[in-house]
Amino acid sequence: MTDETAAAAPPPKAGPGKGALAGIGAVALLAGLATGALVLGPRLAPHPPARDSLPAGAEHGDAAEVVTGPMLRMENIIVNPAGSQGTRFLMATVALQVPDEATRARLQSREVEVRDTLVATLE
Repeated sequence: MTDETAAAAPPPKAGPGKGALAGIGAVALLAGLATGALVLGPRLAPHPPARDSLPAGAEHGDAAEVVTGPMLRMENIIVNPAGSQGTRFLMATVALQVPDEATRARLQSREVEVRDTLVATLE
Protein backbone atom coordinates (compact mmCIF):
# COMPACT_ATOMS: atom_id res chain seq x y z
CA MET A 1 0.00 0.00 0.00
CA THR A 2 2.81 2.37 0.49
CA ASP A 3 3.60 2.16 -3.20
CA GLU A 4 -0.01 2.97 -4.08
CA THR A 5 -0.20 6.02 -1.76
CA ALA A 6 3.07 7.36 -3.13
CA ALA A 7 1.80 7.03 -6.69
CA ALA A 8 -1.52 8.72 -5.81
CA ALA A 9 0.09 11.75 -4.12
CA PRO A 10 0.41 14.80 -6.40
CA PRO A 11 3.94 15.81 -7.37
CA PRO A 12 5.47 18.76 -5.45
CA LYS A 13 4.89 22.17 -7.05
CA ALA A 14 7.87 23.63 -8.84
CA GLY A 15 8.36 27.23 -7.67
CA PRO A 16 11.04 29.76 -8.40
CA GLY A 17 14.42 28.62 -7.26
CA LYS A 18 16.84 30.51 -5.11
CA GLY A 19 18.67 31.67 -8.23
CA ALA A 20 15.54 33.30 -9.68
CA LEU A 21 14.85 35.16 -6.41
CA ALA A 22 18.44 36.40 -6.29
CA GLY A 23 18.10 37.62 -9.89
CA ILE A 24 14.88 39.50 -9.12
CA GLY A 25 16.55 41.09 -6.08
CA ALA A 26 19.57 42.13 -8.15
CA VAL A 27 17.35 43.74 -10.81
CA ALA A 28 15.36 45.63 -8.15
CA LEU A 29 18.58 46.85 -6.54
CA LEU A 30 19.96 48.09 -9.87
CA ALA A 31 16.67 49.84 -10.66
CA GLY A 32 16.80 51.64 -7.30
CA LEU A 33 20.41 52.70 -7.82
CA ALA A 34 19.66 53.98 -11.32
CA THR A 35 16.68 55.97 -10.06
CA GLY A 36 18.77 57.54 -7.32
CA ALA A 37 21.64 58.40 -9.63
CA LEU A 38 19.60 59.73 -12.53
CA VAL A 39 16.62 61.35 -10.78
CA LEU A 40 17.47 62.27 -7.20
CA GLY A 41 21.19 62.97 -7.63
CA PRO A 42 20.87 65.92 -10.02
CA ARG A 43 18.11 67.47 -7.91
CA LEU A 44 20.15 67.34 -4.70
CA ALA A 45 23.56 68.27 -6.15
CA PRO A 46 24.72 71.89 -5.72
CA HIS A 47 24.63 73.88 -8.92
CA PRO A 48 27.24 76.49 -9.92
CA PRO A 49 25.92 80.00 -10.60
CA ALA A 50 24.58 80.66 -14.07
CA ARG A 51 27.25 81.91 -16.45
CA ASP A 52 25.37 85.11 -17.31
CA SER A 53 24.92 86.02 -13.62
CA LEU A 54 28.68 86.56 -13.24
CA PRO A 55 30.33 89.82 -14.26
CA ALA A 56 32.13 89.95 -17.61
CA GLY A 57 35.48 88.16 -17.54
CA ALA A 58 34.73 86.20 -14.35
CA GLU A 59 34.83 82.42 -14.30
CA HIS A 60 33.06 80.13 -11.83
CA GLY A 61 36.18 79.74 -9.69
CA ASP A 62 36.71 83.53 -9.58
CA ALA A 63 33.32 84.38 -8.01
CA ALA A 64 34.87 85.05 -4.57
CA GLU A 65 37.31 87.55 -6.06
CA VAL A 66 34.67 89.63 -7.88
CA VAL A 67 33.45 91.55 -4.79
CA THR A 68 34.99 95.01 -4.96
CA GLY A 69 32.80 97.47 -3.01
CA PRO A 70 31.72 97.69 0.62
CA MET A 71 28.87 95.44 1.78
CA LEU A 72 25.81 96.31 3.85
CA ARG A 73 24.60 93.22 5.72
CA MET A 74 21.14 92.93 7.29
CA GLU A 75 20.46 89.84 9.38
CA ASN A 76 17.30 88.20 10.73
CA ILE A 77 14.80 89.44 8.18
CA ILE A 78 11.68 87.43 9.02
CA VAL A 79 8.76 87.22 6.61
CA ASN A 80 5.49 85.28 6.39
CA PRO A 81 5.26 84.35 2.68
CA ALA A 82 2.07 85.25 0.83
CA GLY A 83 -0.53 82.49 0.93
CA SER A 84 0.99 80.70 3.93
CA GLN A 85 -1.65 82.09 6.35
CA GLY A 86 1.03 82.40 9.02
CA THR A 87 1.88 78.69 9.00
CA ARG A 88 5.32 79.21 7.43
CA PHE A 89 8.04 81.82 7.71
CA LEU A 90 11.20 82.79 5.91
CA MET A 91 14.26 84.02 7.80
CA ALA A 92 16.98 85.55 5.65
CA THR A 93 20.20 87.49 5.76
CA VAL A 94 20.70 89.95 2.92
CA ALA A 95 24.01 91.50 1.90
CA LEU A 96 24.03 94.41 -0.51
CA GLN A 97 27.16 95.44 -2.37
CA VAL A 98 27.37 99.19 -2.84
CA PRO A 99 29.80 101.22 -4.95
CA ASP A 100 31.38 103.25 -2.13
CA GLU A 101 31.48 103.80 1.62
CA ALA A 102 29.29 106.93 1.45
CA THR A 103 26.44 104.95 -0.11
CA ARG A 104 26.82 102.23 2.52
CA ALA A 105 26.66 104.81 5.33
CA ARG A 106 23.59 106.46 3.77
CA LEU A 107 21.78 103.10 3.47
CA GLN A 108 22.79 102.14 7.00
CA SER A 109 21.30 105.39 8.34
CA ARG A 110 18.00 104.45 6.62
CA GLU A 111 18.16 100.76 7.53
CA VAL A 112 14.53 100.63 8.69
CA GLU A 113 13.29 101.74 5.27
CA VAL A 114 15.62 99.36 3.44
CA ARG A 115 14.50 96.48 5.70
CA ASP A 116 10.84 97.34 5.05
CA THR A 117 11.44 97.30 1.27
CA LEU A 118 13.21 93.93 1.55
CA VAL A 119 10.34 92.45 3.60
CA ALA A 120 7.77 93.70 1.09
CA THR A 121 9.81 92.20 -1.77
CA LEU A 122 10.23 88.82 -0.06
CA GLU A 123 6.56 88.56 0.88
